[in-house]
Amino acid sequence: MSPSDPAADPPAVADNGATVRPTTTMPPHLERLERRLDIAETLGDFGTWDWDLAGGTSTWSDQLFVIYGRSKADGVPAFDAWQETIHPEDRDALGACIAGVLARESRYSIEFRIFARDSGAMRYIKSRGISRIDADGRVVGIGGVDQNITEARLAHLALQRSEQRLRSLTALSSDWLWEQDEHFRFTGMDAEHAGGPYPAPSPHVGKARWELPHVDMDAETWARHRAQLERREVYRNFEVRMRAPDGSIQYYLSSGEPHFDADGRFLGYRGVSRDVTQERQAAWALATTARRFQQVLSNLYGGILLVNGAGVVEYVNQGFCSMFALPHSPQDLLGLHNHEVLDLIDDSHSDGRSNRERVRAMVEAGEAVLGEEIRMSGNKVYLRDFIPITIDGASHGRLWVHRDISASKQIEHQLQASLREKEALLREVHHRVKNNLQVITSLLRLESRRSAHGATQVVLDEMQGRIRTMAVLHESLYQSGTFASVDLGVYLAQLAQQVFRAQGGDGRQIALHLDLASVPVGMDQATPCGLVLNELVSNSLKHGFPHWHSGEVHVRLQPVDGTPWVCLQVRDTGIGLPADFASRCKTSLGLQLVTDLARQIDGSLEVGEGPGACLSVVFAPQAMPPPGAFGPAVSGP
Repeated sequence: MSPSDPAADPPAVADNGATVRPTTTMPPHLERLERRLDIAETLGDFGTWDWDLAGGTSTWSDQLFVIYGRSKADGVPAFDAWQETIHPEDRDALGACIAGVLARESRYSIEFRIFARDSGAMRYIKSRGISRIDADGRVVGIGGVDQNITEARLAHLALQRSEQRLRSLTALSSDWLWEQDEHFRFTGMDAEHAGGPYPAPSPHVGKARWELPHVDMDAETWARHRAQLERREVYRNFEVRMRAPDGSIQYYLSSGEPHFDADGRFLGYRGVSRDVTQERQAAWALATTARRFQQVLSNLYGGILLVNGAGVVEYVNQGFCSMFALPHSPQDLLGLHNHEVLDLIDDSHSDGRSNRERVRAMVEAGEAVLGEEIRMSGNKVYLRDFIPITIDGASHGRLWVHRDISASKQIEHQLQASLREKEALLREVHHRVKNNLQVITSLLRLESRRSAHGATQVVLDEMQGRIRTMAVLHESLYQSGTFASVDLGVYLAQLAQQVFRAQGGDGRQIALHLDLASVPVGMDQATPCGLVLNELVSNSLKHGFPHWHSGEVHVRLQPVDGTPWVCLQVRDTGIGLPADFASRCKTSLGLQLVTDLARQIDGSLEVGEGPGACLSVVFAPQAMPPPGAFGPAVSGP
């Protein structure tokens, strides 16, 4: 129909009171325009609509039905039915917008969401409209366009989420994003990193990288970097040094790439930077430590060879090359395989083949071997350590350490020869002392027999017993071959039996019982202990069993529980001590001698209770062995 035709057919009215676009015969040029509009609506995914307020009718284009998922045969929905398709969260805003247009001449533009009637899918709609005003200034209708922007909106939302994820990841890392214009001046930077080591406001924005304050870079480095930028090249890991407010140097790595518009015009650079100060400091500390250890290892007297898990040499010091007389520097050996090194040092060993087999066995066993002596040519002796390197259960190579102990071995042999010589000399000395003491004893015995005075004979006999005590000690040292200490238990057993043979053979039935632990002591304590035993046993035999009495004499040497002390005790089953024993101690030479000898070894004389005599000397050995070192007791009749 023609808009100016007064006889035009009225619009068709649907069952719900709304109208659809009337179907009338149009002139050809209008039909062409109508077809072009339909094509444009389909390609642009938009539809047109018109709302006649005076007539209470609405018209929709065909594409608008498609956008809302409605059938054209159902007609244009009433306002309330149309509003129900709007997302509940958008209804109030859309209603306010329509109310504003109805109240005055106006245009509007709004985005809202709908639920398509046919599929229920949510779609994003961009709606634009304009009101129609009559001659009296009243709003008589509204017309507009609704466009389906779902695809673009979803893409935009996805882009926003992606950007948010990127910013979140950037915030969690030490990296930050930046942009520069065509003059290489910073135009944007992550807020958290905009100042680098400096607080906001950032000194970066509006300046090129070489114009930043506190940059500690030389002019030549900047010139090379600017030339790269002028060539519009991508650059990676360009290091920038900046001096922080506290004077320390901080290090940053920057990577960037140029970006262009659709016409190929250069717009600037965008990229990413990272603070690598801690990594640089850690790397320098590690490198310094490595150099320090290499310097220490290089100057060690011993030879060091380090191979990796594949048997390839990773480190060798000069000491190794010198010890094996190699005509190579340590650097020449790096990268060689372990068997190649063995080929080079074969001639240095007294038996190269045996050494190869031993090396192979140690590697296969995979266990550390420390302090292994190996014989070298030229009468040299090396000490070798083999240390497998294992980290978290995985093999990371092997360490070989060699030390030349040839001089130490030679000194050791010399010391051993000297020690054997001195031992032989000491043995001869003790033997001669023993012989001399026996000569003295023989002279005293002859003198005793020649004397007619009984008292003199007693004194001479007692002197013989004391001299025999010392002779037994020298005999024990001579036979044992150990001169630094003597086993006190063994020595006292020999001595007690000798005293019994010398004084107990007069027909009396007296038994000797020994309970002697193995207690190592020096000669300074052995001699006094032997003299004490001689005096106490002699007193028991002489005074404890008169008139042919029989009985027992017990000699005991045992540690005192829980203390570092040892108790030497002589106890008999004789008639016991006399009532005036205390006063006799002051006049008896033997008892005075026992008291003085006890003090000499820092001990004390203790008198036990009867019925027989019981005397003990408690003292601390000069070199007490660890607990459990006392040997088995020596016992005998």
